[in-house]
Amino acid sequence: MELVSRYTNILIPRLRRAPIQPLNDTFTYLVMEHIDGESLANRWDSLPQGTRNEVIDTLRDYISQLRQIPSSHPGPIGPSPRRCYGPMFGGDRGQGPFADYEELSGYYDMVLSCAAKRIPQLKDSRKFDGSVPLVFTHNNLSMDHMILGKDNRIWIVGWNLAGCYPRWFESVSMLWSAEEKWIPGWEEWKDIVTKVAGDPTEHSQWMHRIRATLKTLRRSVSDEWDDTEIVRRFDECPGFPESAEEGGYDCVVKICDDMVVKSISNVDGEIPHSQFLAMKLVSTYTNILIPRLRRAPIAPLDDDFTYFVMGHIDGESLAKRWDSLSEETRKDVINTLRDYVSQLRQIPTSHPGPVGPSPRSCCGPMFGGRRRQGPFADYEELSHYYNTMLGCATKHIPQLEDSKKFDDSAPLVFCHNNLSTDHILLDKDNRVWIVGWNFAGFYPQWFEAVSMLHSAEEKCIRGHDIWKDIVTEVVGDPMEHAEWMHDIRPTLFLYKYDGKDKHTSHRK
Repeated sequence: MELVSRYTNILIPRLRRAPIQPLNDTFTYLVMEHIDGESLANRWDSLPQGTRNEVIDTLRDYISQLRQIPSSHPGPIGPSPRRCYGPMFGGDRGQGPFADYEELSGYYDMVLSCAAKRIPQLKDSRKFDGSVPLVFTHNNLSMDHMILGKDNRIWIVGWNLAGCYPRWFESVSMLWSAEEKWIPGWEEWKDIVTKVAGDPTEHSQWMHRIRATLKTLRRSVSDEWDDTEIVRRFDECPGFPESAEEGGYDCVVKICDDMVVKSISNVDGEIPHSQFLAMKLVSTYTNILIPRLRRAPIAPLDDDFTYFVMGHIDGESLAKRWDSLSEETRKDVINTLRDYVSQLRQIPTSHPGPVGPSPRSCCGPMFGGRRRQGPFADYEELSHYYNTMLGCATKHIPQLEDSKKFDDSAPLVFCHNNLSTDHILLDKDNRVWIVGWNFAGFYPQWFEAVSMLHSAEEKCIRGHDIWKDIVTEVVGDPMEHAEWMHDIRPTLFLYKYDGKDKHTSHRK
């Protein structure tokens, strides 16, 4: 209300004193002046057409003024992001907080994904419209919150759901208010909303598809915990044995019924973490099912790890489920994985390596394990690295002297780069979820197939040949490139690449 008073001439009740917050009370009390008037809901039928037109013009002007107020993070006004409430978030349950617009969009796309579980036709629905700017929004502008004074001046009350939201939230929330409270009828009220805040039809229909899901989504008890409490519970709760990767670098721990925390070693010290950025890209550009990030990564100053708080996927790995699946379900899984990889390859490409504002060092099986190589400024330097490794390998295996050079003819695309059967989860409805995005980034297209095949050396379904056939169906035949990588693989572990214009040294 202070923002509205400062930046607009909208008539609102004057606050007579600072909010009252008794120590032993769960409520805050606002002392405001009384508006001597009646709600527009009570007055509309008795208003002449001329006054009705003036009311509509005034409301349009009011909303225009609200949209000029400087916007910040999504959600209620405050120095930092806060939990969001109201019909657009399922009522009084509350959701968030959301650190930025992208996270808000990700929340609604997650809700759409949950809704599609019940209504399969929604699978092809477009994603949340985050193309319009965040603006200051009343977010509950029903006829009961518009007061006409005795001189027919319009006062606006009921600011409890106000905050910064996508521009179209205002018109949709106004339209939704008509389900219980409207004056002349649905169609006339819809016309009024269109004149005042813009046509709500398209966005209202999208929100209507997910509305039932909004109301049923449960809040997590972990949403009430601060970062320190999250890390404490991570340290105390047992982890999933299969989640601890080599050397115990990464581990996933279930901290409550619906949340897990993943620890990731800060070996590169780069913020924000590449895995966080990779998962955001996947959420933005695809409909691949991945765990929802519940808050920004936790990176304690005195800790060697970053912690991701994510939704728990109630399911099992494909490694555990494959033998018990019917042939039809197996085909569905393969088709889904093929579609997922295709979607990843459509994500806009950047420099080689992990996702980040600038090139970052690379690790994983394609680079000799956990020790990092690079960064690589461009595709040419990445190609030079592998050709250098081939040259080093030739010193030990002269037969490789006639080997062809690194294949850089395929485009750089977004790759998961560690798509093993342990990172493919099936929930109770046999929907396919992808986890383990540590090594994701932009690499030659054939990296996905080779890294999938490599995973079969330690983690396979029934055997190498069966998994090889699955890999071929999902991403293409890996054998030619896999054999080339196999020839130089020992060298990847032995040598440290120091750059295109520097000597390559043995690892220590």
